[in-house]
Amino acid sequence: MSSSSPVRSKLTRNTRSRKKEGVGKLKASPATNPVLYNTREELLTALKSTCLENAEVDFSGSYFIAGNVADTICDELAQCIWDATGYQFVVKDRPKTKRAQTTRLCCSLDEARGPRRSEDMPKQGKLAKPRYSCRSRLRITCLQQGARNGRLITVRMGHMRHDLYLDGGPEAVNPGEHERTLEAPVSVQPPATRAPDSLSSLSQHAPSFNPCNTVPNVWFSHVGAIAPRVVESAFVIEPAVAEALGILPARPISTRPPIPKLRVALLCVPTTSFIKIQTIDSTGMLDSPESMATTVAGLATFWPPAGTLILDMNNQDPKGSSGNETGQGKMWLPCDIDPRAPIDVTAHLRVGRNVMRFIQLVGMGEHTFVLYAYSVPPEAQDMESDLDSLFEDLQLASGDHSLFNFCATVTVS
Repeated sequence: MSSSSPVRSKLTRNTRSRKKEGVGKLKASPATNPVLYNTREELLTALKSTCLENAEVDFSGSYFIAGNVADTICDELAQCIWDATGYQFVVKDRPKTKRAQTTRLCCSLDEARGPRRSEDMPKQGKLAKPRYSCRSRLRITCLQQGARNGRLITVRMGHMRHDLYLDGGPEAVNPGEHERTLEAPVSVQPPATRAPDSLSSLSQHAPSFNPCNTVPNVWFSHVGAIAPRVVESAFVIEPAVAEALGILPARPISTRPPIPKLRVALLCVPTTSFIKIQTIDSTGMLDSPESMATTVAGLATFWPPAGTLILDMNNQDPKGSSGNETGQGKMWLPCDIDPRAPIDVTAHLRVGRNVMRFIQLVGMGEHTFVLYAYSVPPEAQDMESDLDSLFEDLQLASGDHSLFNFCATVTVS
């Protein structure tokens, strides 16, 4: 009697032939291939922007670490992801492989996780944490790069948006205990009824993981790519914060644009100098976003050689994330970049997602690009307001005086 039936043998042969042909394998589509970032900070910034912009997050990113890394690298990165996104993930399991450390996690508030026994009964005087159908998944992999002395860290995250417990309610996350963002921003958002008189009057309600909620502060930083390529850095300005900072008018009754209460500048500094500042910051000496921004602004300007860099801001999508026409985009050609000074990008900010594209014609690993915001003194705001009023009055009077009646001139080349 044969130990296997002819039908089973036929299925086995078919399965083997399909494996040889590569049929039936699950291959990652190009959309799910991880984006390679220069540093962990750059990856976390991209993940932070993705969580701010999308109700459903599908993120895949990697970065390379030279040298040996600690066995706790996955746990440390999970803590950084909590700090950056506001979502706490807990360990589900740690699948064992020969070349990689892998940790799989799920959101602590995912209803699919189910409550633990200690969570079934809330403590006296506190409310039980709600659960959400957030379909969470987080996979962190630390892969050895063959014979190279380094590791490739890959983060894959899927999540549906829900409350973050950042408003001080029962069981709320304690920002002083858990919030350790890259720039340690203090969140700002204006009252709903009127625009505040000063930045100090802004109330603290917006999620604190967005560095653009704070002025002064470093809004983003990244090291130039080591080879010619196009690199994008995104940052998000929330509507309430934009109104508070004068980026958009509080009431659409004035014909004049709002007077910004801040300036946002792009600076290029030596990578070695910026690393030193980060080292100092890790010791706690730079104890505030203002200290960090002031220190970075004091670094020597170090733009790449003339003719090797083109900058593009908000030109890819002329409409903001809300779909409405917003601040105009801008492109800086090599001749537009002053090698001795930062670039003021304030006039080109818009509400929602902003994208700065760095078109590198050569490698720029020794250069670090920093976008930082600083407040404008009230006296300067008053002067700008007076000038705007003067020009507005002149424009209104132009129809009554022949002095202001110019013929249109069109040049055709």
